[in-house]
Amino acid sequence: MPNICTWIGKASSLNWSDPKNWDTGAPPGPDDDAVIPGGQTYDSPIPPPGTAVRNLQISSGGLSVRRLSVKSSSTWQAGHLDAC
Repeated sequence: MPNICTWIGKASSLNWSDPKNWDTGAPPGPDDDAVIPGGQTYDSPIPPPGTAVRNLQISSGGLSVRRLSVKSSSTWQAGHLDAC
């Protein structure tokens, strides 16, 4: 069963890999679901190249990516995508 990892941005950075930025205490892995709800000061995480998740949901906020794999589905309700 996948973890549902929700971005909380508590590390005061956009670092996807920092465990303090996730409510589960760890960033999502390739079999996990990532949720970016927005509304935090740091609400546009930057995943490292090669990051993979099972599902991605972005409700607000955004995402800055070079390369991100989503294995199953993604939901984009609002927010922005920065390709760097």
